[in-house]
Amino acid sequence: MLDVYASTHNRSHPSLIEVSLQIQVRDSEGHLVAYFEPNLMYIQNIEKLHARLDLVENKQNILINGVEHELIKLHQFGYNTEKRRDQIASFNLFYQDESVLAYRHDGYLRDPGDVWITDWKIIRTIS
Repeated sequence: MLDVYASTHNRSHPSLIEVSLQIQVRDSEGHLVAYFEPNLMYIQNIEKLHARLDLVENKQNILINGVEHELIKLHQFGYNTEKRRDQIASFNLFYQDESVLAYRHDGYLRDPGDVWITDWKIIRTIS
């Protein structure tokens, strides 16, 4: 008998009006080697995602169709400390050592010393 494990995650939630991610990858000399905006998103834990977003400072309140929302922007950096080349096909937002939001994409080859810069934009309803 084959034992197969599969999990599914929501790709949207009513409290999240917009979620987007822009990724820049630069080599160890600072040259741009990749730029992409993935669109395959998975919400892995909505409660912890909101707990993570609650911690973000400098949120901006905005009105959309007369309803108040929060505009949240996160600017993050990562550095590849691995000594080998490998493929990366996912970027995650973490809270308490757990991925709460993930973007999947076709991937790119990551070299030692590569730096990636992620810019998250999230608009959520204020409850």
